[in-house]
Amino acid sequence: AAPSAGLGMGADLDDLLGGPSLAPAPVAKPAAPASVIDDIFGGPSTAPAATFGMPMGPPKGLDEAQIQDTQRKFRGLLCTDKGVLFEDTNLQIGIKLEFHGMAGRATLFYGNKLATPITQLAATMNNVAGVKFAANQVAPTVAPKTQAQQYVNVESNDVFADPLMLELSFEADRQKYKFSLEIPVSVARFIEPVKMDSNEKFFNAWRSTPSAPGIPESVIFRTIAPLDVAANQQLIQNGFRLFMMRGVDNNQDNVVGCGQFICKSQPPIPVLVNVESNLSAQAIRLTVKTPNPVLVRALQGLLKVALGAKPQ
Repeated sequence: AAPSAGLGMGADLDDLLGGPSLAPAPVAKPAAPASVIDDIFGGPSTAPAATFGMPMGPPKGLDEAQIQDTQRKFRGLLCTDKGVLFEDTNLQIGIKLEFHGMAGRATLFYGNKLATPITQLAATMNNVAGVKFAANQVAPTVAPKTQAQQYVNVESNDVFADPLMLELSFEADRQKYKFSLEIPVSVARFIEPVKMDSNEKFFNAWRSTPSAPGIPESVIFRTIAPLDVAANQQLIQNGFRLFMMRGVDNNQDNVVGCGQFICKSQPPIPVLVNVESNLSAQAIRLTVKTPNPVLVRALQGLLKVALGAKPQ
């Protein structure tokens, strides 16, 4: 298995979102001027003036529009290492991901968009079989126009399929909130590209890699939007960390990638992927060839989401 690598982390939110960073979270420091938060969140805060009193009503979860928005953001984060995981009128959560071999780190940025503090902030991760993680406790209070950070160190002990979930609760403007968010830390983050310098080597690898027992290696589905071959190439190469083979398939609309899944408990597991596109039918045949059935199911599910499969 590949060794863990030292992961240098940028501490500023501007690294993530491309603008000036919010001030750190300690309450003792004065809030940043409104112009700082404007640059990051795209406009002046419209939060009401502070209201004193106890929080009212039961905790609020996510409504249907928010669920769809978080799903869209999650799909985008399958193709990149940084971005916005969640945003509403109170809070913006950004994420930055750095992975190498079997180890990595997710840095979460909790930005308070209000003119009043966010309090009783708690953020925990669920336990997932095959994944070892350690996270620091996030600061329970985030002052107005500031951010808090949380670091989650992750290691793959074995193949896993269940998502890593963030369980979040906080109080803002006298209202309690509680909901869960899926974190884009999947088996794809623990894939390393395997470079093959000839088509013959790839075909030999394809023939010699056994199929996973008890599960079809190919699935066919239609997509919500018209197919974008260039975007699919970026997805395979950057999002799923596979070495993209060129010239293997006579159809230039198809994308072929190869790599290996790295974990602590067993030797590297070969992963070969073929995305065959039918542009006129707006359909894809996806083949994931690897001897591990859990890995096949996990990668098929993630790739279908990332490629924009129509719900069945």
